[in-house]
Amino acid sequence: MQPRYKLAGAAAAAAVAALILERWRRKRRGWRLEDKVTVVLCTSPVKSNPSTKLIQETHGSMCHYAPCLKACRLIICCDGACPASSVSSAWSFYVFVVARGLLSMASAVLYARPGTPSTRPRAGYKTRDKPKYRSGQVTEEGGLAYEEFLQRLKKLNLGEIVRCQERQGFGFALKNALTRVRTPYVIVVQHDRNFVREAPIVDIVKCLEKNDAWLKYVLLPTTTVLNYPRYVQSKYQLRIAPQPTDFGFALTPLLQWYDSTHICSMRHYRDFVYRGGLVARGGFVEDKLGQYQLKRIKERGLSAHAEFAQYVLDDGVEKPMVSHLDGHDSRVLEKMR
Repeated sequence: MQPRYKLAGAAAAAAVAALILERWRRKRRGWRLEDKVTVVLCTSPVKSNPSTKLIQETHGSMCHYAPCLKACRLIICCDGACPASSVSSAWSFYVFVVARGLLSMASAVLYARPGTPSTRPRAGYKTRDKPKYRSGQVTEEGGLAYEEFLQRLKKLNLGEIVRCQERQGFGFALKNALTRVRTPYVIVVQHDRNFVREAPIVDIVKCLEKNDAWLKYVLLPTTTVLNYPRYVQSKYQLRIAPQPTDFGFALTPLLQWYDSTHICSMRHYRDFVYRGGLVARGGFVEDKLGQYQLKRIKERGLSAHAEFAQYVLDDGVEKPMVSHLDGHDSRVLEKMR
């Protein structure tokens, strides 16, 4: 056997041994939330960049209303950036733009000068005269502001930063971050979704563990899903009812996926969400998967819900647990400065 194959085999054996040892250690020390859940906090370019106050507000609210998550590993998923490209002349800059799909030719003429470095932001941005943040398109100024935001974010040392090499969109940026998760569950938090009241994270995770056969995903309630059974009855003429649990709350079946703050089984993400083309590059998980799920349930009835196994928390409080901070609203931006 060649030495390189021996080394590869030894490395694989060591990795398996380390995994077995870690599982044994977890079993010996008993149930701990940090062994069960990883926090993935997702961010992307917004109008408030380079300020970090938006993501700090969300992180702070999470620590305040779900303090148990402070013990868990935190991964910050950053979309829309890639390594800088050095452009030293007008001609090389032209070649660069052609290779990138003829993006922003007008900006190329303006910014590329012979013998001087380019001031364009990193190549992962779609640049335009007016920003369209939801689709990842920023101005030259917005791209540079996002670069500054990422530098400031790194200095805050909130958690492990995972940065995409290209703009992926929320769905694929999250997919990239999830490759780093080693726990059986993940809580996904968007940078503009702040907690506004206490969240029973530990009980939700234990409920997921106990009911793994039919429960894979729990959404924390937002204003969109308050009085959800009434909304479903009115819009789709379907009757759904909250299902009681042993943990002091009920769970109401969801007709479609929501990207807002949720706790989900990693196996469900790997084996269902990201299998079969249910998530499109450049978009949100809820865009394609949500519509597919709604269509299946409308066609086949509530029996089709079983394969999706998604529920929203109902703790009897008619107030959202998570709210939306608009990073593009001028009134919010004023507070962020």
